[in-house]
Amino acid sequence: MATTIEYALMAGRAYQTTRFDINKFPTPDGWLEIAHVPNNPDHPMFTGSAGFEATSFQSQCSNEVVISYAGTYDKDYTGDMLADAGLATGGGSAQLTQAVDYYLQVKAANPGATITLTGHSLGGGLAALVGVFFCVPVTAFDQAPFANSAQDPSITASLNPLNFLFGAPDIAANLKQYLQNKTFATGTPAAIARDSMVQQMDSFLTQRQGGGIPNSSLVTNIRVDGEFLSSLPIGFYDTIGNPATVITHGPHFSPSIDLHAQSLLTDFLMSDATATTNAVGQKQSLSEVTKKLTDLLGMLFDETLFAHRTDTDKENILERLVKHEAGTGATATTVAIISDAMVTRFTADLWKIAQDGGMTMNEGAWSNYSNWNNISKALTAFAMQF
Repeated sequence: MATTIEYALMAGRAYQTTRFDINKFPTPDGWLEIAHVPNNPDHPMFTGSAGFEATSFQSQCSNEVVISYAGTYDKDYTGDMLADAGLATGGGSAQLTQAVDYYLQVKAANPGATITLTGHSLGGGLAALVGVFFCVPVTAFDQAPFANSAQDPSITASLNPLNFLFGAPDIAANLKQYLQNKTFATGTPAAIARDSMVQQMDSFLTQRQGGGIPNSSLVTNIRVDGEFLSSLPIGFYDTIGNPATVITHGPHFSPSIDLHAQSLLTDFLMSDATATTNAVGQKQSLSEVTKKLTDLLGMLFDETLFAHRTDTDKENILERLVKHEAGTGATATTVAIISDAMVTRFTADLWKIAQDGGMTMNEGAWSNYSNWNNISKALTAFAMQF
């Protein structure tokens, strides 16, 4: 089964149409990317008109497939933003229907495979919904709060003005009917996959009559503390699944869209996996060093230093760390990168700077840049590495 870091890389990799190659996540080692949509001639129904984007991965070692749903692009007001609002309030979204269609097509194309789901933000919310509807394990990152789209409509009627006026849709029941209306030749992989999904939805609807959201225990959640989806006012809405594993860190503006970055979460996970523990039992990871170097997060997101939007041709520092730690293949516009443990080395260098009694004891005075040059030099040295 995929590891947590592999899921994190896959969740980030789903963001493709909204990124330049230099800021795209790599495919994890040992996995083959298959069936990215939209604009895939093998899957013509996914045009991207509603903002939906997804990809999937086949293990090169086992009969396992992972589906990854992309999250919100902050400039897509009529696609992703509307999907977020509709799914949070229980009003529905075309993206959820497309997420179900994509799962159906991947399931039909890979009969007998063990399928799991992942995604970040909106993508994590879509993965959670598909997971509970069809009894599929999910690993979600900074999951969008879409629990209302899995609830009985009597619970969600007052959350959306349209629900109040016209009645809340029963999203699960409507999806079941949508699947039943699909016609495939008897005995084909698509027909078998459809019938299996209808049975799973029947089971979901029956169990839901007892209250709650069935199959929620299949959803594993990981998030960064202070990221904006888990904070008020958006945090008023519920996510799906088990209580989240929360990655804590040093000071930064909260709630924060910065802290919602999948690249930050992935860098934290990568660092934690290789971090050493010092003599007093402190794990020397990237997330922990931000608690000592209290300007560090601000600098990582400072656009006058090394932070750049991922929809530009300038490499963002957090994506650079991910690519160099994992390694990545060449594209038409970028060269291949052999894994060089950059997150591990970067973190180790920062811990050398952050030693108690060392040269950064007063590094926290960001407002007047007191002693700022120490970290600045470290980041500059890092940014010059190849």
